[in-house]
Amino acid sequence: MMDPVTKINIVQAISAILIPNFGEVLILLGYKQYYNDKDVIVLPKWTMSNAAFTMAWISLYSLIGYSSFLIIKYGNTEHKLHKITKISLVLFGMTVALSWSWRFVLFISKNIIMAWVLAIILDLVAILTVIVFFLIKPTVSSLLLPYIIWLMFNTLFNFALISLNK
Repeated sequence: MMDPVTKINIVQAISAILIPNFGEVLILLGYKQYYNDKDVIVLPKWTMSNAAFTMAWISLYSLIGYSSFLIIKYGNTEHKLHKITKISLVLFGMTVALSWSWRFVLFISKNIIMAWVLAIILDLVAILTVIVFFLIKPTVSSLLLPYIIWLMFNTLFNFALISLNK
């Protein structure tokens, strides 16, 4: 039998994993074609399939969501979040919101330039988030490194789109 605290932690961890994926679900429900509109956008030859792209985002959103749960857990003293923990969670929320916005702007609005600008802003906010997470718990910040690498790939993808769609 699980004690109540363990049950609460499991629910919180699952919630933290699901929340970043919420935007992914909305995009999947709202726009099934993704970036396969080859008549609208010329894609690089090294573009991933929709399924691979979606799985990558779901995996990364789950990883960063779990890291936010750990930051709350480690940044919480006597049921009160430290100021730096609050800042880290605001940055985390900005990262997720920018990520959702980037996907909407690129895949639904087809605004390649604005998507590239958002990708650069997202990179900077995500790197700042890693730094602040590191100040709270260095091992947790390492969970964001695959996301950072993915975002750099994303920025390169955006730059390739700009080059191909002049």
